[in-house]
Formats: sequence, structure tokens, C-alpha cells
Amino acid sequence: RGGYILCYCISRPGALIPYLERLHQETGLPVVQLCGIRQKVHPKAKQIMDAGPAEFLGLFQNAAYVVTNSFHGTVFALIMRKPFITILQKGETAVQNTRIFSLLESLGLEDRIYHPEKGSMAEQLDRPIDWTAVERNWETLRIHSMEFLKNAIQQCTSATRHG
Repeated sequence: RGGYILCYCISRPGALIPYLERLHQETGLPVVQLCGIRQKVHPKAKQIMDAGPAEFLGLFQNAAYVVTNSFHGTVFALIMRKPFITILQKGETAVQNTRIFSLLESLGLEDRIYHPEKGSMAEQLDRPIDWTAVERNWETLRIHSMEFLKNAIQQCTSATRHG
């Protein structure tokens, strides 16, 4: 497998660092860090501090794997159909864990949340993703979201007319 391991962390990588090192060792792939946080995630990581929109998307598109602790990193890995692992955050930034877990659960991808006790990161990344099922679940989410928005707009319009 060509490419690289893209690491996109928006908060301190903390406990992620030893697992990323192990993944680097197991795959032999270089680590590219798209910096949302200025702390280096791997001693040999190529750090990209100022990616524009096209470069940002290209980094996800050309990655062999994505490792992230970000909701948006998870979403871009999904859009680009990349094998990915999401590490849940601890502390003050943990509020976004709810969004990550909710999204992955809705798509049937809770197993993409990294748990060291479930094997190495490489083993978790190499588990196949059923992209057909993910698309089907994503379409269901889209329909539900559109219905929610239409109902909310109708309620606002109705309240404005009667107010």
C-alpha cells in the first residue's frame, strides 16, 4: 500500500503517540501531520502547518490511512473513503466525542473508534469497511436531517404568521 499515514489532531495527541509509532513500524509508511495542534505527533512526521483548502483535501485523498481525534477529520476520512481510526479525546475537548460517537454509530462504524485492548491500530485500520452499507446509512441520515429542517422551517413560518 502506498501513500502515508495522515494524522490530523486538533488537540494534544497525548496517548496517541505510542500507537502512531507502532502503526508507522507495522506499515513502514511515513507519517504526515496536518497540524491543527502544534505538538509533533511523531519524531519523523512531516508537519504541514498551513494547508489551503485544496491541499487539505488532497492530504486526505492521498492518505493510505487517517488517524484523527477530530470530528471533521473523521468526516473527511469518511467522504474520501479512507481506512481510519478516531481516537476519542479526554478533558475539556471531549465534548466533541458525542458528535463523533453519534455519527459513527449511525453509520455502523463504532469499531473505528480506537480501543488499544482490541488489538493494534494497524489491525483495526485493516478491518474492511462496508462502504455500501455506510452510504445507505448516510442517505438515511440525510433524509432524516432534511425532514427535521423542513419541519423546523414550517414551525418558524407558522409561528411568524400567527404571532
